[in-house]
Amino acid sequence: MTAQLVALWVFGGNLRRAFAYFAEGNFMSRLLSESRFNRRLHRFAPDDTFLIDSCPVPVCRFTRWRGENPLTWDIVMSERKTITVLKPTPSLRATGGPAEVLLLYARSHDLTGMKELALDLPKGAMLYGDKAYNDYKYEDRLAQEREITLRPIRKKNSKRQYEPEVAKTVSRTRKRIETTFSGISALLPRKIHAVTQRGFEIKVMATFVAYAILGVAS
Repeated sequence: MTAQLVALWVFGGNLRRAFAYFAEGNFMSRLLSESRFNRRLHRFAPDDTFLIDSCPVPVCRFTRWRGENPLTWDIVMSERKTITVLKPTPSLRATGGPAEVLLLYARSHDLTGMKELALDLPKGAMLYGDKAYNDYKYEDRLAQEREITLRPIRKKNSKRQYEPEVAKTVSRTRKRIETTFSGISALLPRKIHAVTQRGFEIKVMATFVAYAILGVAS
């Protein structure tokens, strides 16, 4: 971003001259090649394919006393024992980079999360989701008011079944989000220490920001 802005403001958009300036002044310790820089720059181009889903994050679990000290606990690690979960609902670009993220309580339906997101997507965007995101009225409103096409995986009894080729595209595109969630989960520490709910939420959201930055830098 810095190289592009300096090239535009100082060198009339000439990247080669901007790179020479950085190198001569030793302003950057490691410069990309011009071709690699251009490839990375193109990754910032507007995207028209997005995905949406929820990604549960355990907050605390059932515990039991151990000994006489009331401050000493054993943690029961069974997933079925989870009592509190935050459910981030992100919309992602097709490349896997988070576009928007909203934190919800686990009991909230995925549709609730989608409707509360700003969904600040470009006109003509395609938004893919799983079966939880079927809502015909909301689909129509997005298409008419925002020019956004919502394409969730259809349920078997859906009155709006896709053509076979479209259904394959929806299913194939939807699977990309699982790879993204795996990458985000890998960044989350096994234990998040926070003394307030807000502190915990900030650390969870920071994970999505970190994942987005790492995706651009890689």
